[in-house]
Parts: sequence; structure tokens; C-alpha cells
Amino acid sequence: GDPYFYKYEEGKDSEVVELMSVLPAFHFESDGELETPFEVGTYGYDSGQIIETIDYEGECETGFIGRIKFIGTIIGDIVLSRYHSQEFFQIKLDKLTALVGSAPTIGDEIVFCTELERNYAKFIRDGNEINILNAIDLVNSTWLTLNPGENTFVYAVLAGQDYTQLSITYKTRYQGV
Repeated sequence: GDPYFYKYEEGKDSEVVELMSVLPAFHFESDGELETPFEVGTYGYDSGQIIETIDYEGECETGFIGRIKFIGTIIGDIVLSRYHSQEFFQIKLDKLTALVGSAPTIGDEIVFCTELERNYAKFIRDGNEINILNAIDLVNSTWLTLNPGENTFVYAVLAGQDYTQLSITYKTRYQGV
């Protein structure tokens, strides 16, 4: 079984952080009711990248599920990287386009998981799922995780940043038995 303990709050078993260039930068929901949203710095609109910090309260490293929703067309690779680090997770647009038959567009979604031993990447169009593991730069990419404390990420697309919305969902994990 799983040797860890997880944070539990009534009606909610995970945290969701949204990274998008459309304000608000991101907010937290609690018990299905919106509390006062608070923003963590959003920078670099002109450079086509978003910088966000996730303050992870857990005691142990944990993976997350990334969900990228497309509300338009993008140009270039999708890159999520750890700020001030060499670690990044990159989805190659040319390989993605070859795998799914056309470039991502309105209504399409990419879902990827960085949880230990559960790594996957899939593309969803019209309810159909396509495995897109081969679109990830697996040679250079890292399955990024959250470490206890502040985790600052840079989310970037060459052009069309405004046409994507990235959310990161994770469970707060504590030392177990």
C-alpha cells in the first residue's frame, strides 16, 4: 500500500492551482465555495511566460496532474520549468501534431501526471484520448514534482500563450509509517 498520509478536508482531497495569462493569476477554492481569491505574482506577460509559486505544505515530495486546456491555437513547444533550475517538462508541438493529426485547437486538452510510478501524458479531443508520451522530450525532460516549501515554475509557449490554461492538481502528502 501507500506509506504516506494525505491532507484531508471535507469535500476536497486535492489542491488546484491555475496558471493562465488571463487574470486572475490563480485562486484557491475551498469546500466548493470561493473564498477571497489571492494572487501570487504573475510576471512576464510580454515574454510569453507565466511565473507562479506554489507553496506546498507537505512533508514529502509529491507529483501532480497537469491539465492544459486550449481555447485557441498555439505556436511552439509547451514548456513547464522549475525556476532557477535546469529541470523542465517539454511537449514538442511538431511531435504532438503528428500524433493527433493536427495542431491543438479550441476544446482540446492535454493531461499529464508526474506522480511517482504513474507517469502519463494524454491528449483529449472530442472525448477521445490519445497517448502522447512520444510527444514529450523524454531525453531532456524531467517529470517535475513539488518539494516541501515554495516551488516556482515558469510556464511558456512561444506564441499563443493566451490560448492555453494550465492547472496543476496535487495532494498534500505527509510522512507516513
